[in-house]
Amino acid sequence: MLSKEFLIERGYCCRLGCVMCPYLPTHQGPKMKYKPLHTALTIKKSTIQGLGVFASKAIPKEMYLGITHVCNQEVGLRYFTQGVIRTPLGGFLNHSEEPNSFIEKSTDGDIWRLVTLSDIPKNQEILIKYFPDFLTF
Repeated sequence: MLSKEFLIERGYCCRLGCVMCPYLPTHQGPKMKYKPLHTALTIKKSTIQGLGVFASKAIPKEMYLGITHVCNQEVGLRYFTQGVIRTPLGGFLNHSEEPNSFIEKSTDGDIWRLVTLSDIPKNQEILIKYFPDFLTF
């Protein structure tokens, strides 16, 4: 696990106690309840393809919903195609030409985050527009 200082130094930790923040007392030790998705998200059958990510409650515009990919050329290339490690969240996002969310890459490009483009009502699928360099490094 990356240290809190490492995450803060690179701007990845908001220090506000995110859904899966390992630094909150409630998320440490035997009482920890791992949540691979933001509490406003769920996975269910998509009309687009297979399974998709859906809003389990209304989500406001410009809301950060979690990390979709981690790029680590050193470790990733040994075990993952193109050095990209896809998180559970990133694995269920479907494409749309009219997306309601987008992938935001960190300054150094190592962390890809899901952010909403518009208000998303409960039960609507979270969709992104795949871009040509989505898996190009």
